[in-house]
Amino acid sequence: MNAVIALLGGIRASVFAALMLVFAGLFAWKAHQATATATQFRAYQDRMIALTATAREKAHQARDTFMTTSIDNEHAYQQGKDDAKVQQDSVVAAARTGELRFRQLWQGCVSTASLSGAVAAAAGGADGQAQLFAEAAGRVVRVGADADNHVSWLQAELIATRALAQSCGAP
Repeated sequence: MNAVIALLGGIRASVFAALMLVFAGLFAWKAHQATATATQFRAYQDRMIALTATAREKAHQARDTFMTTSIDNEHAYQQGKDDAKVQQDSVVAAARTGELRFRQLWQGCVSTASLSGAVAAAAGGADGQAQLFAEAAGRVVRVGADADNHVSWLQAELIATRALAQSCGAP
């Protein structure tokens, strides 16, 4: 043993060699820990990439569903507007042909009914007044139909927006 100590340079050299062995062991252990940590990090990173891709796919599906629903709602709204115009035209046409008669409330001012035929003709005549009533009734029907259509469209969009928010995890 003395020969080894003498060969290495005494006790200081032996202590230095022992410390070097301990440090080499620590470095090897740390290198192994770093490798294990890097492996764990790669596994975590892969898992996060997969979760992100899944979330992205769900978001794209939710967006596509919302856009499809919104486009369908817009088409239904436009169809409702067109239907309201057709309904207005049919009320005006029915009132002009006499198929649709108005209640007394909608007949207009009673005092004009007693005017003589000449005065009525000069004032636009009974036909002119009937046409105004028919057009006014048609506009009232159209305004009501447009309002109903608008409310339906807003409710459909609200439902679609809520569904989109819920699919994204919103409460």
